[in-house]
Amino acid sequence: VYHLRGKIEASKLNSLTFGLIATQSGDVDIDVYILKKEKDIEQLVLREPLPEGVTDEDPTVWTITFADYGKAFSIEAP
Repeated sequence: VYHLRGKIEASKLNSLTFGLIATQSGDVDIDVYILKKEKDIEQLVLREPLPEGVTDEDPTVWTITFADYGKAFSIEAP
């Protein structure tokens, strides 16, 4: 597995998390894990920065795992 670490603009994460990441400005730390053979993303780990002035909490960490690329699936109406 390849492991890349960096930062991404918080505003670019809104659509990826359907608006669930509250941070809208600044940078979010990101770890990207890529399968060597398939070159597919296996996992993203996002760490939201704490709100300004907050020091007594742990940051929110989002782990998004991708699997079963190309596998057939069906969606049934409720």
